[in-house]
Amino acid sequence: MTLFLDRLPKFASILLLAGVIDGCAAPPIAPFAGPEPSDPAAQIPAASYRSTIDVFANLRPVEPGRWKGNEPAPPASKPVSEPH
Repeated sequence: MTLFLDRLPKFASILLLAGVIDGCAAPPIAPFAGPEPSDPAAQIPAASYRSTIDVFANLRPVEPGRWKGNEPAPPASKPVSEPH
């Protein structure tokens, strides 16, 4: 047990040094979602224009309309028996 306790500070300092060195490393490069940006011959889609107000809908407040979803269901009709 004393052998382990004697080597523990050295082992801890090695782990700490490894963590510091790893923290100084450059972050990994994220993969690109499209063609390689540095390739001048890469095929890219054509640029297009789409208006931001093309599908404009007037959303000004208006009086609420009649809501049919909240009406009670009419009573079920019963067949009328004919008197004999």
